[in-house]
Amino acid sequence: LRVREMRTSETLTVAVGKSGIDLPDGFLDPIKLRDVTNDITLPLKSEEYIEDIRTWTAAVLDSGDPAYYAIYDEQLQFDAKTSTAWRARALFYKQPDALSTSNETNFMTRRYPHVLRMACLAVGARFAHDSEMHQREQSLLFAEIDNLNALDEQSRRGQEN
Repeated sequence: LRVREMRTSETLTVAVGKSGIDLPDGFLDPIKLRDVTNDITLPLKSEEYIEDIRTWTAAVLDSGDPAYYAIYDEQLQFDAKTSTAWRARALFYKQPDALSTSNETNFMTRRYPHVLRMACLAVGARFAHDSEMHQREQSLLFAEIDNLNALDEQSRRGQEN
C-alpha cells in the first residue's frame, strides 16, 4: 500500500567522506532525493549501476559530488564519496505508525478500516490453518490494495513536477 498519508519528507545531513547514509526511520520506498545545498536532484539508479560507475584509487573510493544514488545495505548509497558536507531533502513513503495501547489509531484505522479488517481476516485464517479461506481473503486484500494504490495515483494526475 502506497497512499498519500504515507508520503513524507525529511532533511538529511551528509557528512564529508561518506558514500552512503542510513535510510530514514520507517523508510519504505523513495519518491525523490534532492541535494538542497547544491540545488540538484539525484536520480535513483540500480545498485549495479552505482557500483559500475564508482571509481577507485588504490582501493579507496574516489571523492566527488554525488550525482546518483541507489538503495542497498539499508542506506542511500552515492556514486562517489562526498568531498564536502551537504544537506539532502528526501521525499519517501514511510511506514505507518504501529498500533499499540498508547497509539490506538492511525490513518489505516481512520481512512481504511475495511483494509485493516481484510488483513485481520487473512491472518486469522492462516492462524486457524484454513488455507482456502486464507488464500481467498489474501487475494481480496491484495486486490483492494492494488485498487487503492491506483486511486491514489489518479489523484496525483495533473500535478506539475
